[in-house]
This record gives sequence, structure tokens and C-alpha cells, in this order.
Amino acid sequence: MEQKYNNFKKHFGQNFIRDFEAINKAIQALDIQPDDIVIEIGPGDGKVTEHLVQKCQGLILIEIDNELVARLRDKFTDAQNLNIINKSVLDVDFDEVVGPGKKYKVIGSLPYNISKKIIKKLIETENRPQRMSFIVQKEVARSYSAIIPDATFLANFSSIYYDVKYIGTVKKEKFVPRPQVDGGIIQFTLKQKPEVNPEDYEKFTKFLFNCFRQPRKKLKNVLKSIYKGTDWEEAFQKLKIDSSSRAANLKLTDFINLHKSLTP
Repeated sequence: MEQKYNNFKKHFGQNFIRDFEAINKAIQALDIQPDDIVIEIGPGDGKVTEHLVQKCQGLILIEIDNELVARLRDKFTDAQNLNIINKSVLDVDFDEVVGPGKKYKVIGSLPYNISKKIIKKLIETENRPQRMSFIVQKEVARSYSAIIPDATFLANFSSIYYDVKYIGTVKKEKFVPRPQVDGGIIQFTLKQKPEVNPEDYEKFTKFLFNCFRQPRKKLKNVLKSIYKGTDWEEAFQKLKIDSSSRAANLKLTDFINLHKSLTP
């Protein structure tokens, strides 16, 4: 009989999933092939791991909890395709872990308190994952997958490199210990070509962030208050964007074109 893990560490944001249907949906969203390299973030006590280890050529677990690492090594002692990295995912160099330039996929039930930091790190790493499947706080999952007229900064930011899809909801009762809110499963699929040139990425993402600083206000007025050297009336008219639009009403291509309108 499998020994239960009850020494939950709140500072690590540990909430272990106990729902096979949700686990299966998250794994299916990753579309694992037999020759894939897969990274699992925060494997916990290995409930997802035991399904992954049978499906891919190489499985890399990233787990910060020393006690859990020991349990995982004991549980999967016979797995020849598994490697465990005992450190915070925020300190991991993914090129170093998988090998420079190698294709890989990432899955994980992420700690709610640092999920956005983890996803940002993966999106901005040089060798981006081909596909990612995460269980995060439902509100955050919805924010990444939001579309017009409720688009968000996170949705536009992630769509520079990825197509994002909301897969389903995981009720809070399906986690141990139970969190205060429901979870959501999201899928990220890498685009063949990024929407923004690498040399423009840093300036554009700063501009995009500023566009959503006051999301309830008309975007034209937000931009006027931040970028005073540009004629935004003319820019909106030229790009055929409704001057009464808020940031949530625009597509990523609209933001890209507005960014090009900035006076140098």
C-alpha cells in the first residue's frame, strides 16, 4: 500500500491533485509522443509522474522539496528514462537540463503563488517548449486564454509566441490540501513564427503592459498620458481602430501596429 504524504509545506504552495480525469486532460493536452522529452514541474508525490513515465523517451522532474525528491527516487527507482532535479524551477536553466536546442514539452500543477513567474520564465527562455500544459488557479488560466472583448495583458503577452487554450476546470475539492479557489487547465502550443521580432520584444512588451495599466479607461487616453510625443488620434484613425476602444477590445496585431506608431 502506497504511503501517504501529509507533511505539506505551505511556503512551497503544495496542493496535490487527486482527480484522474483532470490529470488525464492535462496529459492529453501535452500530446506526448514516444520520442518526446517532457519536463514535469512540481511532481509532488508522483500522481501525474506515474502516467508520464510510461509515455515519453525522457522525463525530467523539477522538485524543490527534498523530502519529496527522496520519495520520488524511491517510488521510481526502476525508471530508466527519469531524471530528478532538486531545485526551484525559477533557478533552472532549461537549455542545460534538456540539452541545447533540443525540443521538449512541459507539464505541471503549478504553485498558485508563483505560476505566472514560472510561465513567464518558460515563454522568455531562448529554447521555448513546443507545448505546455498547466494546472493553475482558474482565474489565472482564464486570464491567459481570454479573448476580445475581455482580452488581458497575459493573453496578449503569451500569444506573442503561443496559441493558448483553456482546457477545463478542476474543482478545489480535487486537491489535497484543498486550496481556496478552483484550478484551471491551460494548454500552450508554440507558434511556428513569433508575432514580434526578437529585437523589438522588450520594448513591445513594456508598451503592451502600459496599454493595460488602466484597462477600464479608453486606450487612446491611456496612451496619451504615457506617450505624449505621438499623435494617437491620427494613429487610431490610420489603423482603423475605434477611438473609444479599451485595451480588452484589441487584437495583438492592433497593439503591434500601435507600437509602430510611437514617435522615436
